[in-house]
Amino acid sequence: MYMIDDHVACAVAGIMSDANILINTAWVQAQRYLFAYQEPMPVEQLVQSLCDTKQGYTQCGGPQPFGVSFLFAG
Repeated sequence: MYMIDDHVACAVAGIMSDANILINTAWVQAQRYLFAYQEPMPVEQLVQSLCDTKQGYTQCGGPQPFGVSFLFAG
């Protein structure tokens, strides 16, 4: 279980090294949004952004896709 922000939590299943990369990415995105707009990032927007990152690695031929699943609650 990870806390992404004060209003978003995430449960992880799969390869933990992949999860750590994506959790850190989500945390940075949430903090950048908070800094820019002075309000918490909507959960749907955060999840969509993280899914776009995961999909990019799946479509690209070089890097290996992420082997992790998330369950977000917000």
